[in-house]
Amino acid sequence: MESLCRAAGKGPASPHSVRVATQPDTKDMGTDLREQSLAAQLGARIVLPGLLYIEEILDARYRHGGRSLGSIEGIGPDPLGVAFPPPDRGWFFFDTETTGLAGGTGTLVFLFGGVQIEPGRYRLRQWLLTRFSGEEALMAAVREIFGASSGLVSFNGKSFDLPLLRARQRLHHAQLPEQHLTHLDLLHPARSAFAGRWPDVRLQTAERRLCEYQRCDDLPGSEAPLAFTRWLREGSGTNLIRVVRHHRDDVLSLVTLCSALVETFQDPARHAANEDGILRRMQRRGYRFRSGQAQLALVP
Repeated sequence: MESLCRAAGKGPASPHSVRVATQPDTKDMGTDLREQSLAAQLGARIVLPGLLYIEEILDARYRHGGRSLGSIEGIGPDPLGVAFPPPDRGWFFFDTETTGLAGGTGTLVFLFGGVQIEPGRYRLRQWLLTRFSGEEALMAAVREIFGASSGLVSFNGKSFDLPLLRARQRLHHAQLPEQHLTHLDLLHPARSAFAGRWPDVRLQTAERRLCEYQRCDDLPGSEAPLAFTRWLREGSGTNLIRVVRHHRDDVLSLVTLCSALVETFQDPARHAANEDGILRRMQRRGYRFRSGQAQLALVP
């Protein structure tokens, strides 16, 4: 349990993780003492008043639960029936934290980030709003990340995160550079494989069952809006820091869950998955299968 708690942001840093920004930039930028204190606690850099940036460099041996980040390496170009370039060609595993679940222009993205796969390393990047005035810079960072990526991976991102990011960009008279991007939403293959087999197909259920990851002192995502509101009204950063850690867990789980689902699709018996559900998903995407084999062999 101790190692799992460390993965959630508690205890000494892993030898396979380097936090890049360990000291905030506290020069006179119009920042206040609350913002500087929050940055120091998070090991963040103040990009400008209203926006913090956190970065960690992780290597392939970094373990998130029972799996290493490097388990994603070697995956073929068509994971889970979606045509992708190899993982080291710019995949970005992303997630948001927002002020509500309704979506639309009334919902604010106050935390955005994810894991960027680069040759030989995994870069975990998070941008946190501390004032409404920082949103324009946050949306610019989103555009930069999407423009430099070759593929997106999310969990329910097609239905929630991506439409919300588009809406927020429009408010700033901008558009997401996403025409070149393929988007793999892991919720859908997870449902194909485990709907009816598990009580639910939530991210935390999947990470626990497939990746052996158990969160420690986790703040539920439903409490994230209140944590951000309390920060704005009262300057209380205690639960906002927990939101950042929750988000960190989410995006790391996307990496390990992706590789675990690929293994599941190749060998459904490995995790007692629904083979019929997997077959239906892949057949809808134009794949055929050789019969009489222990593993499902894709035949383009």
